[in-house]
Amino acid sequence: MPELDDALVKLSSWLTENEIRHMVIGGFAVTVWGEPRFTRDLDVTVSVPAHKFVQTIHLTCARFHSLSGDPLQFVTETRVLPILVEAVPVDLIFAALPYEEEAIARARTIHLKQGSVPVCSPEDLILHKIVSQRPRDHEDIEGVFRYRHAELDYGYLDPRVEELADALSDRNMLDWYRRLRQRWRTR
Repeated sequence: MPELDDALVKLSSWLTENEIRHMVIGGFAVTVWGEPRFTRDLDVTVSVPAHKFVQTIHLTCARFHSLSGDPLQFVTETRVLPILVEAVPVDLIFAALPYEEEAIARARTIHLKQGSVPVCSPEDLILHKIVSQRPRDHEDIEGVFRYRHAELDYGYLDPRVEELADALSDRNMLDWYRRLRQRWRTR
């Protein structure tokens, strides 16, 4: 994934230079913490204060090619700014929840050949994906458990999964998580 790495380091460096807190999520983070898989794009969550929201969108679009005809309207409606960085599609996801801010603060720096980037923690990757009904996301979570189960912070993860399950009234999600955790606890 050299082109992804290059694009990611370029974007992360630019975000850091512009004092925009961020973390990598999605397929790239899955490859870092779980089962390596092919991905063609990047997903990066950014933290932007409300008073800098519009300015950040304009600044980003001045530096990188926007894939939206009306970036400001698109981000206002979706919280996502699709851009191209070195011909790599990137979704910049504007954090809206306190949880996302906490996850950015917990991101871990990983070192690539070209530089370093903040990637969401394996626990936060699980939390991002557990609310999804997509089989691919559940496979990604299983991969994180397969590779990282011994080092996961269950004191952080367990209550948050329970909170999500309660908030979404999704007992099946909680039961699935508990079965997965128990399966890997015994290994």
